[in-house]
Amino acid sequence: MVVYWVLFALVAVGAIARFEHGTPGPSQYRGLLAVIALIGALVGFRYQVGGDWDSYLHQFDFYRRGLYGPAFGDPGYALINAAAGHLGVGMWAVNLACAGLFCLGLYLLLRSQPNPWLGLLVAVPYLIIVVAMGYTRQSVAIGLVMGALATFDRHHIGRFCLWILAAVMFHKSAIVILPLALLAISANRLVTGAMVLLLTVALYHAFVAVRVDQFVGNYVVQRMDSSGALVRVSMGATCGLVYLLFRPHFRLSPDLSALWRNVSLASLGALVAVLAGVASAAVDRLALYALPLQSIVLTRLTAFVLATRTAGQAAMVVIVALYALVLFVWLTYGAYSTYWIPYRFYPFS
Repeated sequence: MVVYWVLFALVAVGAIARFEHGTPGPSQYRGLLAVIALIGALVGFRYQVGGDWDSYLHQFDFYRRGLYGPAFGDPGYALINAAAGHLGVGMWAVNLACAGLFCLGLYLLLRSQPNPWLGLLVAVPYLIIVVAMGYTRQSVAIGLVMGALATFDRHHIGRFCLWILAAVMFHKSAIVILPLALLAISANRLVTGAMVLLLTVALYHAFVAVRVDQFVGNYVVQRMDSSGALVRVSMGATCGLVYLLFRPHFRLSPDLSALWRNVSLASLGALVAVLAGVASAAVDRLALYALPLQSIVLTRLTAFVLATRTAGQAAMVVIVALYALVLFVWLTYGAYSTYWIPYRFYPFS
């Protein structure tokens, strides 16, 4: 547990220092990159940490022995496992490669924010500690989606689609981002929209359709519930509402602004679905793709909306305290947090 708090404190110090010193210099970006690299090492070298550890170990054994095919697992994750098995390295190599992809997307998204350290702080309690250390395949997909969001531009929609294609190769649910992008395009709607729509349909039939029955059976028919889903979805919906209210102040390009608008509306829709009694586990898993919205909203809120120094300092204190509380509550009372405690890592475990 100490490791998680040390990480949170380190990032909190960076966020406060960044706020106090104003415009970041090259050294601050190097520091940010160093801390994200440290996070990659903590995620990659973990040992028996995360609720799905045994499941991933079982998959690794299958892939290592060549017992996989098109309908088994996700091709991107299968490829990394197969490569690790061929090279004769252990599960740590798979996790390290996945952590690297996750951290790449995280860095690309944060580096363009007014206070990237604050965005990183917001990501620590759940996106990094819980998701990246627990849901390996989906964490890679989320990382690649963050890379896609960081590069979204109507003039480079093909590049955005390549990022999403890579994400779908690791977790098929990443396809949900494509319709949100389609609805955000403000120029050449017919041509670009048709391209994105065709890609969405193609990806669905190539990767998603074969697993739809399993997804519906697990999450909808059996009505699987996710502990804490209401709290997590509520936090995302709150940030979504803030974004919709203060959107003109966030100084984003028209297309990117529209994309985050769509993500915000999806976050509010997820809250409505959970309150309506829709299978919370399914909604919770899909809502993970909206987690970066919290980093975007809170970094830009403190920078532009709360422009005065006193208001900005107060906002910093509230945000740090809020996410420290999130981390404390999850570590202390989370239904499955015992799978993350204690933190162990290679090669000392």
